[in-house]
Amino acid sequence: MKLDEKEIQPNPSPIYTFEGMKVQPIGNVTLPVIVADMSGIDPEIACHRLNIDPNHPPYQQKQRRFAPQQNQIISDEVDRLLEAGFIREVWW
Repeated sequence: MKLDEKEIQPNPSPIYTFEGMKVQPIGNVTLPVIVADMSGIDPEIACHRLNIDPNHPPYQQKQRRFAPQQNQIISDEVDRLLEAGFIREVWW
């Protein structure tokens, strides 16, 4: 895979390996992933399921509030994941 320098985003923070070694990466690359590209992966392995006790009633958590800039970033990421088909909206 050949990359242009424009596609590599700088990463100033080091990464630590499992052995505790410090490694300085050249940069980060964002790769587009499409659900259709993942054919052959068993949904039983790839799909997330919550381990919930049916004897406990549902509990509504307190709403979390974020700064306006963070809200926009979160909204963009959720829209991107919905469009890619990695997540879906569920109504209970």
